Amino acid sequence: MRNFHSSTHPLRRTTALAMCAVLLLGSIPAFAVDDGVKPTYDEAYYAMTDYYGNLTDGSVVKSYTTNGAESLTDYGDYDEIVNLTNGLVPTTAAGKAVFQFAKDAIPDHFYFEGKTTKPFAQLPWTLAVHYTLNGVPTKAEDLVGKTGVVEISIDAIPNENASEYARNNYTLEAMAVFNQDDILSLEAPGAQVQLVGNLRFTIRVGSDDFSFGGMTFLMVPATLSQLEEISKLSERKDDLEDNYNKLSSSLDVLLDSMSGISGSLYATANGLDQLDTARGTISDGKAELYEKADAVRGDLDAVSAALEPVSGEIDAASAAITDGKAELGKLNETVTSLRTELKELDSLIDDLQDHEGDFDDLFSRLSTLSRDLRQLQTALNSAKNTSVSAIDPLFGGMTGEQLSEALKQVNVLRTVYTSLGGTDTTGLSKDDFVQYALKKSSETNSSITDEYIQAVINGYRRYNTCTTQEEVMAKAAEKAAAEGIAEVQIAAYIEREVSLWGTYVTIVGKYFTPAVGSADSMDFRAFLCANLLLLGKSQETAEVESASLYKLYQLNKADPNLTQVLILEADDLNAKVNELNGVIGKTNQLVKGIAAPTADLAGTLARLCDDLEDLNDIVSIADDFGDLGRSTAKKCITILDETDALYKVLDAYEPKLQESLTTVKTLSEAAGKTVSDTSDFLSSLESLAKTSGTQLDAGTKQTLEGLAAALRATARSLNTTGDVKSAKNNIGDIIEDTWNEYTGDVNNLLLMDANA
Repeated sequence: MRNFHSSTHPLRRTTALAMCAVLLLGSIPAFAVDDGVKPTYDEAYYAMTDYYGNLTDGSVVKSYTTNGAESLTDYGDYDEIVNLTNGLVPTTAAGKAVFQFAKDAIPDHFYFEGKTTKPFAQLPWTLAVHYTLNGVPTKAEDLVGKTGVVEISIDAIPNENASEYARNNYTLEAMAVFNQDDILSLEAPGAQVQLVGNLRFTIRVGSDDFSFGGMTFLMVPATLSQLEEISKLSERKDDLEDNYNKLSSSLDVLLDSMSGISGSLYATANGLDQLDTARGTISDGKAELYEKADAVRGDLDAVSAALEPVSGEIDAASAAITDGKAELGKLNETVTSLRTELKELDSLIDDLQDHEGDFDDLFSRLSTLSRDLRQLQTALNSAKNTSVSAIDPLFGGMTGEQLSEALKQVNVLRTVYTSLGGTDTTGLSKDDFVQYALKKSSETNSSITDEYIQAVINGYRRYNTCTTQEEVMAKAAEKAAAEGIAEVQIAAYIEREVSLWGTYVTIVGKYFTPAVGSADSMDFRAFLCANLLLLGKSQETAEVESASLYKLYQLNKADPNLTQVLILEADDLNAKVNELNGVIGKTNQLVKGIAAPTADLAGTLARLCDDLEDLNDIVSIADDFGDLGRSTAKKCITILDETDALYKVLDAYEPKLQESLTTVKTLSEAAGKTVSDTSDFLSSLESLAKTSGTQLDAGTKQTLEGLAAALRATARSLNTTGDVKSAKNNIGDIIEDTWNEYTGDVNNLLLMDANA
């Protein structure tokens, strides 16, 4: 804006609108000398604009109290420096200006102006000014000397690029001066001191010869002592809002629950009415029930007496069957082993009778055969206790499609691993991994920013020697005291420090340590395991799957072509592995099934060979012995066949018979105990019912009727929960609207910080 006087006079001033953002920074040391004298200064920023709010000139004015210092050093980036005190020209270099005074000409106060436009873009408001004449938009230059009502509209638009402190704590004061003798009317509706917010206000001036001395805007931080009460109100607002939200949530749950209970109470009351009716029915039938209970008790006593000896008899039968099978099994083993020997004996007898001269050679062979049979028996006994191990499926049994997808994931994770600084020799540090884990969490949690991640790592470094939360709290308290943090902020400071330290420790303990054990760095295999843990896999699953993934990575690294072949053939290979494992299992079973009886047979044959060697002394009667032996052998084979058949029958039916006997025994014991307990229960119940029947009947009737009435009354009162919830919601809306008005919708009053 410009000064306007009359249509016949030129404009008297070219820059009449001054926006002054004053920052009173207190006494700040600017230069230190050997005698300890330190100058102090204050500064203010002045911005001059045109008629519409566009910057034309800006400068910082600094006021120094020299305190006898011979030189002043000021640090600032200025386009031009103007000495406002004594014309002394400073020495400037690299953003530093030095004023060197003569010893006999040191001023008490020293002022200079630093020309610069940079702070203008960081002021908390952008101002836009427009004009109308008698309601018609008009250029400022055309208003000089006009007659009518001039309306000056000022828009104060918040600057989002300003600092948070400036946006929440600066106030804007606007001032315009008019001479009453030079105007006909003046209006400024809504004139006020305004916190940061979008503000539009208007000045209307009636004049027959319009001129205007311009607007002066003053932006100052709200640091008045009375504003401390606003800060307290803001703190209490946060506490109140937090507690109200908790109370509101609890009331919603409580009221919803109470509202749902109403129908249940009515249903319960109706059920109690039906119970009362049933009680009457039972009361009327008591006499008949007592009579029949006496009869049942007599029957149960008879059954209990009959069942009592059954358990012992079944035990005796079971033992007899077990002993019989054992003895028959021994006999069968013995006679079965003789079958082959008897056949060989028959053949030997023929040979004996035909070749009596060959007995020496026969006995020598029997001795060798006995020794060989003993060795065979030893080998078979060893074989029946061994088995062939099954073959592990390819990469845990993954299909070709799963292997292909797994290889893609492994390659992606390898790229991430190397981008974090991991190699095959050095691995990742705990800091690197914590940073990665928090980055992963930020994909679903927008509150985890890069600044927060760095804060977590730095927070842990400050307390990395601490092992408990209490130690962190103690050290954080010492640190807060040393740094001069205000007492009212110490609790929040300690809480934040503990939270940052705890976040780091939790991530290391939950994902890093389970993957690497006690090591301080993480190799790629452990990195794969940690990623599976981050996805929610169990420790056991993560270890197994990461081992398979790492093998796949190593194979692909060594021979990518072979890896692709394995992926294409994975399904067929796994099928063949499964088929081979089935064959191995059957082979183990077959070996164990054959080795044991064959070993027994070898032992029996060895003993038979030993016995046959003793026949050397009775060779003279070999012919008669042969006839008798052949006849005996045939009869023995017949006995063997019959004994083997009998054993097979008993062996097939013995488990079922034993199982049946066990079931009958358990049933008889349980039935006997149940019958006995039931009889005792009925006796006690009948006695109790007869003793308390009359009192219980009357008391139950009165209780049921009273409880039903109480439930219906409670249900009627719970029907009002809807009104209570509606009133609660209305109160909540009023409180929320009030908070919003003073935290941004209308102004930022409750965001002010008088101590900043």
